[in-house]
Amino acid sequence: MSSDLIQFIVVEGLWLVLIISFPPILVATFASLIIALIQALTQVQEQTLAMSVKIITISIVLMATIGWSSNLITSYTDKIFEIMATQ
Repeated sequence: MSSDLIQFIVVEGLWLVLIISFPPILVATFASLIIALIQALTQVQEQTLAMSVKIITISIVLMATIGWSSNLITSYTDKIFEIMATQ
């Protein structure tokens, strides 16, 4: 394998990680923002409330996107095996 090919595989893998991790991170950010706003308005400073909401929302997003992310991972793996077969 050439260094260009290895660099391509690594860059594609890093992009895949970024794409797959974007929905849970985005939802956790918005959930934290909303909970922080509610806590500031009501002056309730309970940390378990914020954490439980984030865990629930991230779990829902992960369950909703598992099919999409597994398709991306499978296609990336297929691409790597095709590259290895041609080398």
